[in-house]
Amino acid sequence: MNTIISKEEALRRLVATKESKGQRIAVLKERMKEKYVNSMGVEPENILFL
Repeated sequence: MNTIISKEEALRRLVATKESKGQRIAVLKERMKEKYVNSMGVEPENILFL
């Protein structure tokens, strides 16, 4: 079922998707940092997603 949406609606959805992905990545980075600190005892210099 294809639904035609306006450019404005498409842009709004794209922005919302990017914001939610950014929030998820921020949560993942924080969890990775906590795990690293718990296991190594020091804070990481940077966190990379490959």
